[in-house]
Amino acid sequence: EEEELDSEIERRLKYRLTDEIQQHWIAATGTRPSIFQVTSARAADPGAEKLIPVHRLVIQRRAGEARNAYAQALQDDPTACLEPGPQMDLIRLLIGAGEYDLAIRALEILLQQHPTQEVSAMARFELAHLFLRLGRYPDRAAELLQRFLESKPPANLERQARSLLDQLPAPRPSDQQTAIFDQSADAEPSADA
Repeated sequence: EEEELDSEIERRLKYRLTDEIQQHWIAATGTRPSIFQVTSARAADPGAEKLIPVHRLVIQRRAGEARNAYAQALQDDPTACLEPGPQMDLIRLLIGAGEYDLAIRALEILLQQHPTQEVSAMARFELAHLFLRLGRYPDRAAELLQRFLESKPPANLERQARSLLDQLPAPRPSDQQTAIFDQSADAEPSADA
């Protein structure tokens, strides 16, 4: 059973149709490639093989080992990323194991490599939620939540995102506004007061 799982993961990763491969193929032929054309042209992502153990461990829900394997993959390639769906599975596994910093890094890589994929909206929500949970980058969290809301999420997730936005501190005034406020506080009260 594990052997079948390994071969299926290897096949999917080795012969995936990355956006870059599709764009090159379209530019050269004017048509979309099929998986058969790509595999016969050997246009597979060369870094994908290194992520096979990570993918296997994610499927097996072995969080500690998946964490170690992914951290090693990131040392070899700082932009290592599974396909969007499995990458989100890895991220959820990392979050569940309390590996927040690695989950944040994996989310950022996912958003850099697949900014327009359907799963990217959920990645923005997860990243914003992690930032807020850890008390980090409230402005970035607000930006991510706004972009998530623009994706027209399901009603329950929309409510959660709006609730998180409501919990954010009010934006700080700019330095210029603060300087004006400070000057008016130093001014003498008017005779009318």
